[in-house]
Amino acid sequence: MKLSKWLQIAGIFFVALILFAIRAHSFSTNLQFDSDFGRDSLFALRILDGNLTLLGPAASVGGFYLGPLLYYFIAAIYLVFGFNPIAISISYVLMGVMVVVLGAWIQKKYISTHAAILFALLAATSVPLVTASQSATNQPMMPLVTVLFLAVYMAGLKKNSLLFDALTGIVFGLFLHIHFSAFLIFIPLVPLFFWQATGDFKRKFLHLSMFALGIFFMASPVILFDIRHDFITTRSLLGYAQATISGSTLSDARPHLSMLEKASLIGELLTPVLSLTILSFMLGFAGGLRNKKLLAAKYVQTLIVLSLGSLALAFLYKGYLFAYYLLIPTTVWLLLFASLLAQLRPRFLGILLATIISLLSFSRLTYNDKFRTVKNLSQITAVIEQDIENTQPGSFTIFKDSSDQMTGLGYEYRFLLARDGYMPHSEYEYEGADVLYYIREEGNADPLISTHWETTQFGATQAELIAEPQVHRNGIAIYRMTR
Repeated sequence: MKLSKWLQIAGIFFVALILFAIRAHSFSTNLQFDSDFGRDSLFALRILDGNLTLLGPAASVGGFYLGPLLYYFIAAIYLVFGFNPIAISISYVLMGVMVVVLGAWIQKKYISTHAAILFALLAATSVPLVTASQSATNQPMMPLVTVLFLAVYMAGLKKNSLLFDALTGIVFGLFLHIHFSAFLIFIPLVPLFFWQATGDFKRKFLHLSMFALGIFFMASPVILFDIRHDFITTRSLLGYAQATISGSTLSDARPHLSMLEKASLIGELLTPVLSLTILSFMLGFAGGLRNKKLLAAKYVQTLIVLSLGSLALAFLYKGYLFAYYLLIPTTVWLLLFASLLAQLRPRFLGILLATIISLLSFSRLTYNDKFRTVKNLSQITAVIEQDIENTQPGSFTIFKDSSDQMTGLGYEYRFLLARDGYMPHSEYEYEGADVLYYIREEGNADPLISTHWETTQFGATQAELIAEPQVHRNGIAIYRMTR
């Protein structure tokens, strides 16, 4: 192998190390093991115990379910590395690294090496991308599947193969197992796909049909579940779609954002300094106008339609807009922005602008000392485990009283207990447990007068404070409640 090839490989490896360091900084105290992470881990543990599932995570709104591949992926990691959530967190950080590497490869293939460098600079410290790789559940996967889909989609357009269309649909179908916000790019993607496919109307329709067949294949687990359960998920999804159009039902849980609030949120996600980014975008677009081949290229057209189309739909969306709903459009936007910056002349001007934006983004990255880490929560579950050993209840369940709006089901505690061999009673049948361990993470609420669904279903008449450990500056009160 030539020396230049070795140097290229060494350079990629060095960049990957920097990307990993940015995302894994303060690893032990910064990566949070929250309730969603605990839920996914608990369901993965159940899969390894032989309880297979056709459903994945429930959507944050709408009451419908996604596909189950996320749970099976986590189960595979636990099978190989043991039930250590840190292994999952490392895999998520590595996904964040892969987003930058694969995105840069796409840029190099379809634009230039210069565009690849610009994307790497922007994505390396992008606040939403770095935050996603430090998160759990679906967030780290959303940007990765986005760049993977774009790579397969562009290869499929070049091959002009019906089988490759089906493969493209299968890759897009991964979104159905991760997060429903992929609809933001799916809606502009359908007419774009039809337009970019080769052949007459009949041939284009055949291409689109094969693409849809691939998506249908990936949705088959949920479809199979729906057929067996009176299409409960489909009806929930259709109800959510109707509520999205009208905006009425979705406002019950959280208020709608005004257009100004949406603009502020989107601006914060896309760039650390909006005025500089707008100026850079306009200069890059002007440079692109001089390069007729660039704007005629299907890759650039795809980035323009998917990024601007999805952001426009985000403005039209009539529900509450969580920041991570925009991870997919943000990833496509960064690819487009880097492609346009690469058109600036002289070239160092694009590098300079990307470097300034990257450094400003880096200054906004936070590595806070989190309460919800495996180490901290294990101190709480150790108290419960000791009490179980001392009192030997027939069955027990868990309730978590928290003001951060994390689920009271306490999945993070449930997983840690189940991992250690203390299997809680079903989280949906509180009345069937003999003991309820009430974890009050803050405040001084009396557990006996709690009006939460879980505690009222259990119906306790006695509550005994068994411990009050000091965990991460928090006084955690742990009660054993009985009838």
